[in-house]
Amino acid sequence: MSHFGSYIRKRRCEWDTAAAHAVVKFAGKKVLKLDGRELEYNKENLLNPYFVVK
Repeated sequence: MSHFGSYIRKRRCEWDTAAAHAVVKFAGKKVLKLDGRELEYNKENLLNPYFVVK
């Protein structure tokens, strides 16, 4: 766990992040793109943008 309360991850495909995203959301945290919007799924391009967990 980070001492700063966030976790930055390099680019991954949707199937690499979906289960972890669910766990993070259940824990009351968010998976955010660098522009501050929540990470989205079922996109045309399956590669996720850079994101942070806060």
